[in-house]
Amino acid sequence: MTDINFLAPINDRSYGLVATNLVYNLEKLRANTSLFLINPQGAGCEPKYVDAVKKAVGRASFFNPDAPCVRLWHQFDMSQFVGRGPRIGFPIFELNKFKDVEKQQLKWLDKVLVCSKWAADIVESE
Repeated sequence: MTDINFLAPINDRSYGLVATNLVYNLEKLRANTSLFLINPQGAGCEPKYVDAVKKAVGRASFFNPDAPCVRLWHQFDMSQFVGRGPRIGFPIFELNKFKDVEKQQLKWLDKVLVCSKWAADIVESE
């Protein structure tokens, strides 16, 4: 079983929808996902996803500190992670040049996940 520490919002907006679907599918794959909510006060999802999200949130109390930590969030806010495992940023963006603060936030990550080759090319060029 793969341990993953995952920081993300769970809601009906862009990052929240991606996170909800990822948690749901990681549960189906039997990954040991510990979910740490960004903006827990605004958390909510469709009934189909509730059990998977609750299980993942429950695991956060006993997370593996050596597991990779993935933060699904904006490229200008990548400084907070859980544990001491690899820090992996997962920003979703639609720009072709980063501001200095975004470069600063991304440059110290161990890895960056993106959704397309186009986005990978932007990250590599910056």
